[in-house]
Amino acid sequence: MVGESFASSLLDEFKSNKTKCFELSEIEIAGHVVEFRYFCGSILKSFYQQNLETATTEEKDMVFNEIMPQAYSLMTDFFEHGSATQIRELAEQLTGHVLTLSLQMYGCRVIQKAIEVVDLYQQTKMVTELDGYVMRCVRDQNGNHVI
Repeated sequence: MVGESFASSLLDEFKSNKTKCFELSEIEIAGHVVEFRYFCGSILKSFYQQNLETATTEEKDMVFNEIMPQAYSLMTDFFEHGSATQIRELAEQLTGHVLTLSLQMYGCRVIQKAIEVVDLYQQTKMVTELDGYVMRCVRDQNGNHVI
């Protein structure tokens, strides 16, 4: 639980110390980017926006790789347990991204769950985005699960 106590103390310091300039790498090393996002909200969003502009490719990859599995997992949970309004709004956020997500390891799970639970109109809208790409998806290790 050393990692958890480190993350908690760093989070406490981040929230209480308005003068320290934190570096992006200080948060990724803790392995709790998502935890920081939930607790700090718009303050952290601003922090990431400022730091991502100047971050190295490696730092950006660290943040992205840590956030995406949780983001997809959270989306899948909301598709499974969210209200009808939440499901509808979340499905709207997928518009224009169905093919890309279908070809990703975690994204394909989100698309599968979304297609299972959204209404017929949204199902049709999502499936239409795959028009012309069915064979590409069939041949893809992730996309084939969506098809």
